[in-house]
Amino acid sequence: MGIIRNKILVKILLWLERLIYRNSCAIVALSPGMADGIRQITGQGKPITVIPNSCDRELFHPDIDGSIIRKKYGWDNKIVFLHAGAMG
Repeated sequence: MGIIRNKILVKILLWLERLIYRNSCAIVALSPGMADGIRQITGQGKPITVIPNSCDRELFHPDIDGSIIRKKYGWDNKIVFLHAGAMG
């Protein structure tokens, strides 16, 4: 990801990540892709449970009129970006 530029610190953190994964009693990933990334670090032998993110489709409706929320926050004609997820 490139946030940490100190090569020594990156090596220490990667070592710590491997140590934690290898000594864990359970690993849970939020997607098959995350599970694959963890397997690259730990090897194929460690079981990984995948519990995908989800939402209540009765609660969230993508087809609602968002103009009330846009007006409330002063976003009337602005482009709004939302990121809901992991960074890294």
